[in-house]
Amino acid sequence: MEEQNKKYVLGLDIGISSVGWGLIELNDKDEPYKIKDTGVRIFSPGENVKTGESKNIARRSKRGTRRILRRRKFRVNRVRHLLSEYNFIEKSNKTVISEIYDDLKEKYNNIIENYYKNKDVNPFELRSEALDRKLTNEELSIILVHYAKHRGYKSNREEDSDDSGKVKSSIKENEKIM
Repeated sequence: MEEQNKKYVLGLDIGISSVGWGLIELNDKDEPYKIKDTGVRIFSPGENVKTGESKNIARRSKRGTRRILRRRKFRVNRVRHLLSEYNFIEKSNKTVISEIYDDLKEKYNNIIENYYKNKDVNPFELRSEALDRKLTNEELSIILVHYAKHRGYKSNREEDSDDSGKVKSSIKENEKIM
């Protein structure tokens, strides 16, 4: 058999602190013929030996924080842009999207500043007042942007199947009533 027509199979065993490998030569029938070479590459694990924690915890948590802040900023900008599209906030005359967002932020902050100078109220009280009266465009804008900034958290972990808690039973009762 010529050297360049030989076929091989490479097997890898990838672990947390090593990679093992084996090279097997195949015969004319593509069956394993002989072990050509084997080896292992050992490296330091990606965790602290004493605690067993990943060395990337700090980097991962900072990246997670950056993602949360970037997503919140983007969400708030989209809400302000939507409010300007429906004339709740004065439209921007800019053309570049980052300039539009900055302009809308400034206009929204002016609404906040002017509104709260004269009144001692917060977005939660405005939500409550909305049950009894029609809100102004400024008040509704304040509430919607507040929702975008402080939206709820829903875990993506699997929920427990235990429905014995007081809170869970109250939620079930409310769902039945609704």
